[in-house]
Amino acid sequence: MRARALARAAGALAEAGQYRQAEATARTITEPSWQAEALAQLAETLAKAGDSSFASRVAASACAVGRWTTAVRPVLILEPSASAAMEHLLASKKTDATVPKRG
Repeated sequence: MRARALARAAGALAEAGQYRQAEATARTITEPSWQAEALAQLAETLAKAGDSSFASRVAASACAVGRWTTAVRPVLILEPSASAAMEHLLASKKTDATVPKRG
């Protein structure tokens, strides 16, 4: 419950433009999945606001704390070409899974 409340508070701070306070609040969250979610939300807000350097750093922190998929949205905002790269990677993984292995 506390982690969720802190994540919501960090989100509200980010939406209000209080980015440093939002980051500080997110980093106090001790549950990794909630901390990653709060950091990813902040990164997305920063990316939309045009602060790509800060957004990139916060998105990387979200990946380091939680699952990399948590930060996909801000990454795609920061680097739209990442979508095509991900599609290519997933398609190649699918092809690899359907090709029988030679032994």
